[in-house]
Amino acid sequence: MIPVLVRLDTYAHIRNKWPSISTNCMKIVCIHITELQHAVFYTVTL
Repeated sequence: MIPVLVRLDTYAHIRNKWPSISTNCMKIVCIHITELQHAVFYTVTL
């Protein structure tokens, strides 16, 4: 399990391109970073 910080729009793009990746990601916490806008920490099982 690896924590990955991604922008919400980036994650949505990845999930649309590879729908199966959403089953391997679990939202941990939503945070707000000015530079990243709304970002989300996901744990990814590799």
